[in-house]
Amino acid sequence: MSVGSVTSGSVGTPMSSLVKPLSPEQEELINRLVYFQEEFDQPSEEDLRKISSSGMHESESEAKFKHITEMTILTVQLTVEFSKRLPGFDTLLREDQITLLKACSSEVMMLRCARRYDANTDSIVFANNLPYTRDSYNVAGVGDNAEPLFHFGKQMSTMKVDNAEYALITAIVILSGNFSSIFHLFLLFQI
Repeated sequence: MSVGSVTSGSVGTPMSSLVKPLSPEQEELINRLVYFQEEFDQPSEEDLRKISSSGMHESESEAKFKHITEMTILTVQLTVEFSKRLPGFDTLLREDQITLLKACSSEVMMLRCARRYDANTDSIVFANNLPYTRDSYNVAGVGDNAEPLFHFGKQMSTMKVDNAEYALITAIVILSGNFSSIFHLFLLFQI
């Protein structure tokens, strides 16, 4: 069925007449967000090599916890780099940038994990292509945090959210932080 033949709740009203087409500026913004999301999607090979291998004296639990922690740190760094590329983000005071990043960190991590969720294996595939299942998170001692993460990943997968949608949602989440702690709110609203 083509978009033009889809109808809204009103009988006979084509859905396409209700959706305003994107302006060239909006298309360019979306393309830039997708580009930067892809640029800062994965840690570099060099960064991945720095992640420690399990030591001889580490248990499997300690090794998995350490790996999850180190991957999270790399992911936060990538999120910061993506944020710096958001139009207008660099015009905010450094304190306001930090406040926004702190306020959105959990949500952005959830989105990033959802992008890496593999419905076929019910796992989150880390940047080094290692799949982490619920069991992996349980072994690492962070199983309580895994269930909402996997549930969200599965829901986003079911909705077939694409890269452009993820990029837009991520940008909105970053710029919709804790407004009560922003020093220069007017600068944020200008973005």
